[in-house]
Amino acid sequence: MINLERKDYYKNLFLVGAIFALAVGIIFFILFLFYNPGLTPVGQVYNLFFRAFTILNGIGYYIVSRDITKNHGYVFVAIIGKVMVFVFFLIAFILSIFSIIEVIFGIIDLIFAILYAEFLINFDKI
Repeated sequence: MINLERKDYYKNLFLVGAIFALAVGIIFFILFLFYNPGLTPVGQVYNLFFRAFTILNGIGYYIVSRDITKNHGYVFVAIIGKVMVFVFFLIAFILSIFSIIEVIFGIIDLIFAILYAEFLINFDKI
């Protein structure tokens, strides 16, 4: 028997993740067009690629939210990516490359990674 309340929770979790990723990706993409201090051309390309990748992930989370019985491989890859973002942002902060603001975004990604992992672990119990 499917627990509809839990199923709705997970669908909404991925929808919120999609909205968050799309909003962050689009907002920072637009901001980058007007403000990109001191980046080399290669740095600018990597920066834009990271924002585009964030938008792409938002689309992926939206796809998962539409049918949580599918795309579990994508969820697994997303967990790894989100943990990597947290670790990279934390290292950049420790090396004084990033500010605490980026670490906060990394912590938000880590929280989503934990919630997504909880989804994968408990999916068979829904």
